[in-house]
Amino acid sequence: MELKRLKSKAACFVIYATIFIMGLTLGTVFTGANHTMAAGSDIKIYLNNKQLIFGENPNDPEPYIKDGRTLVPFRKIFEALGMEISWNAAQRSVDANNESVDMTLYIGINYAYVNKFRKPLDVPPEITDGRTFVPLRFVSESYGAEVIWEPDTRSIYINYSQGKHQMGQEATYNGVTFTVDTVEKNTELDYLIVKGKISKPDMPLSIEVFNGLGSSYSREAIISKDIVAETGKYEYTAQIFVMKNFEPKGIFVKTFTQGAAPYKIAEYVY
Repeated sequence: MELKRLKSKAACFVIYATIFIMGLTLGTVFTGANHTMAAGSDIKIYLNNKQLIFGENPNDPEPYIKDGRTLVPFRKIFEALGMEISWNAAQRSVDANNESVDMTLYIGINYAYVNKFRKPLDVPPEITDGRTFVPLRFVSESYGAEVIWEPDTRSIYINYSQGKHQMGQEATYNGVTFTVDTVEKNTELDYLIVKGKISKPDMPLSIEVFNGLGSSYSREAIISKDIVAETGKYEYTAQIFVMKNFEPKGIFVKTFTQGAAPYKIAEYVY
């Protein structure tokens, strides 16, 4: 009889211990999940080397990381990029635009529209503590900015080209000089031929034309391997197919690194 009581006590101990361990494990999992969503108050964000300050008052919440992506208050980042913004309560969407970019993001939806093209999102916008947050990298890269994450300092650097150039005027990026010289339009086949010059033949180059009404088209440029003796530079050509009656207002010159979206290095007025 005594042996049975001992076995019964041992069984109960095992059950209680198991429940206790499971409770600790689940508590760790849920705490970790909440921490993953809330982490990020120490994230530093720089826009063209000027730090954006978050959390100065209750109406200015701080960014956080979710599923490996940084989310930021939508008004703060869009206004810093110089974009006009609006909130559509009926569609639960954020609209942001300027003369070259038109962007719409929807709360809880894993895609957005940029210049009328549908783009996938790794993490959708969401409302946290009554504030709307949007994915920083997607917003910045859609604007044409370069985004660099430095894990050691938990810093994000957003770099984008400012100022505008006239056709034929020389621009410089990281020691590479280039121009946009001409835009030829083929009205029968609905495409544009953009030509220019660049000082480095192996630099990846993308040319994007926009009409100022939220529509744009781009194509990677083909750069000649032969230097032009008269100019000391290499010629490039980008053949860009557009919709009928598309009238370009400006041209973005973009470059990109492996695995990254193209980012703007110059803007030309057409």
